[in-house]
Order: sequence, then structure tokens, then C-alpha cells
Amino acid sequence: TVTEPTCTEEGYTTYTCNKCGYEFLNTYTPSTGHHYVDSKCVFCGEAEKTSAIPRDTSWYNSSGKTFTIDNRNQLAGLSYLVSTGTTFSGKTIYLGNHIDLGGAEWNPIGDSTNQFKGTFDGNYFTIYNLKICNKTTGYLGLFGYASGGEIKNVNVYNANVKTLKEVENVAILCGYSANTAFYNIEVSGFIDANKAQYVGGVIGYANSSSSKNYTNMYSRTTIVGGSYIGGLIGCLYHYRSNSGVNPVTMSD
Repeated sequence: TVTEPTCTEEGYTTYTCNKCGYEFLNTYTPSTGHHYVDSKCVFCGEAEKTSAIPRDTSWYNSSGKTFTIDNRNQLAGLSYLVSTGTTFSGKTIYLGNHIDLGGAEWNPIGDSTNQFKGTFDGNYFTIYNLKICNKTTGYLGLFGYASGGEIKNVNVYNANVKTLKEVENVAILCGYSANTAFYNIEVSGFIDANKAQYVGGVIGYANSSSSKNYTNMYSRTTIVGGSYIGGLIGCLYHYRSNSGVNPVTMSD
């Protein structure tokens, strides 16, 4: 007899002898974990127990050109600054340390209204435990929407991105990019977005009007998506201007 796993309890199979009635348990399967949408688990109904990441914007000044972020509060501050209209165009953000987001719900950096337009250099540090489970709109990832600039030299490990909505542009690193260059990227984790389109391990939708290289990108991600799904990029779209440009190139 098979007992299916629940959000919190592992599953197992009960074996019973048809002669003497002796029983033993075996063939254990791990618990499924909660699947939160709109702050409630869609399987068991439990309310999500997470706290928002306090945001720290004290590291930023409008006249600066380069900034270094060392912890998750400062990274949350970057998300807040972009969401309130600071584009970081012509500016560079560096990571100064590994950052553990601790599984708290993450607000992506940038959206369709306010995009990140600067350069983000991870200095080969790693961001751990990114979690996005309560969003009902698209543009999901560490970055929701990046336009121009570069995102490079960064790892995002053990990410958990989930949505049951019919949204677009879902990834671990960047949901949607427009003319953004990506170099030396590595991601791992799980994306559960079975109704979404443009779902990728690194980038959901990459839109380029110039010759941009997507170099040294690696993904170890389990992906469930609706349409336009890719281990690295869900959809790579390139359009030419009237003057003509070289096509997008994929290397390594």
C-alpha cells in the first residue's frame, strides 16, 4: 500500500504478508515541500512563514559611479532603488561577498516599468537560496528586467522559483533582458512554472538588436514550464536594424 508524500511528511510503501499479516515500511519518498502562491500553500493551505528582507540603501549616492554590496539587506536595497526609478545607467554594482538570501521572498531587480540599466559584476561570488513563490506577475528572477549594461561573474545557487499563473519571462538570473550582455554565469535550482512562457535557467527572454555574446553560461536547473523553455534561455530573439548588424552569437 502506497502512502503519498505530503508537504511536510515523507511518503512510503507498506508491505504486508498475505499469510501472517506482518507489515513493514520501505521505499520512502521525500516530502514535496510547500508550494506557496499568494502567501498560501496551494496543497495544504498553510500560510507562508517568511519575513521580508530589510532593505539597506545607505551604500548608494546619486553622484557615485561604482558601488559594492556585501549583504542581503544591501542587495534588497538595490531592488528597491530600481523599483523606485533609479536605473543605474552608467554605474557598476560589485558584490563584495557571498550572499545568502535565506529563503525569504525576493523582489526581482527591475520590472517592465523600472528596468536595471547598469552593470552588475558579481566578482565570482555566489548568491544562495533565492526564493520567488508569491508573485502573480511575470519578470521573475534575481533580476526581473535588465536593459543594456552587463550582468557578469556571478553564481546563483539553490534557487526556488514558482508560479502557477499564466505569466511570461521566468528564470533564475534574469526574467527579461534587452540588449544586456551576460558573461560567466552559473545557476542551479528549481523552476516550477507550468503555465508560464519564456522560461529559462539563466534568462527567460533575451531580446537583442546588436551582436551580444552570451558567454560561459551554465545551468543545473530542473525546469517545468508551459512554452518556450530552455536550459539556458527560454527564447533568444534577435532583430536587425536598417543598417544591419551581426547576428547574436552563442559561445561556450
